[in-house]
Amino acid sequence: MLQGRSDNGRIVDGKLQGLSPNFIHRSEQKYELTAAETAVLEGAIRESLPVYEFNPGYPYTHITTVYYDTPGLRLYDRASRSYDDNLKIRVKEYYYKDRCEKELVSPYCFIELKRRRDGMVSKQRLRIGKEHLQAFFRGEDLREKLRPELAEDTGKGDELRKSFDRAYDALRSELSRIEVSPVSVINYRRRVYQRDEQDLRVTFDDLITVYSPPVELYGKRASLAASNLGAQVGRAAKLIVEIKCRKLSSGSYPGWLEVILCPLRPRSLSKFTTSVNFILNKGRKGRRFSSADGEAGVAARIDGPVDN
Repeated sequence: MLQGRSDNGRIVDGKLQGLSPNFIHRSEQKYELTAAETAVLEGAIRESLPVYEFNPGYPYTHITTVYYDTPGLRLYDRASRSYDDNLKIRVKEYYYKDRCEKELVSPYCFIELKRRRDGMVSKQRLRIGKEHLQAFFRGEDLREKLRPELAEDTGKGDELRKSFDRAYDALRSELSRIEVSPVSVINYRRRVYQRDEQDLRVTFDDLITVYSPPVELYGKRASLAASNLGAQVGRAAKLIVEIKCRKLSSGSYPGWLEVILCPLRPRSLSKFTTSVNFILNKGRKGRRFSSADGEAGVAARIDGPVDN
């Protein structure tokens, strides 16, 4: 059976694998590359890291991210002015495509708080049934409905339940302080290279496309896969590569990776500010973003809205 990224893991060779944790803390460095540059880099990465398939036979994961903000776009303004000190509130959905391009979707999505500070990223996330999303944002207490059923034979039941409660409380606390609503949607395709996610993870994102947020999100649709998002507002001209480490600080990568990355220059890239820039710029044909639109590299080197 095809498993979604939101599953609680599975036992492989006696070990719990495929678990998507409630808390993540790691360094993230991003590179914006052309297709030709990406092909060269990916070929070099492939020599040292295997392609990671959460579901064997599906090398690509498709991701839709809905970003939330206050009526005055306070989070966007902060992220634009301070790339390395900001908060993002988002909902993510993971899905796959079969050989006939049929979208294989899950009944779950994730609510996430993502903070970036001093080169490090921390995330608090919860798996949630899509039918409960609106109620959660309205402030309803869904703790018992959302708490996952965990197989006791993993030996980690208590630990994972406590992790869930901590993430639940953190999200509820943050959302009780501010009023937010969807402001932008971004959809992309991802290929992952990793041997151990706890150590080093390299992701390649392409087909990065921005959409206006649909009304009621999952209220009238089972999925926010690309086919359900309507007309695109714009598409990024380049691809994004991210180097993610939990045990190493940014710039302290294995020697073989340092050599590969040496000719490249990391950029201050944000899918959040890029997507909102596209939305704000909708209808302004021919305009290109300047550094005044945010941190250098945040949408400034991404093509403006395309003609639909």
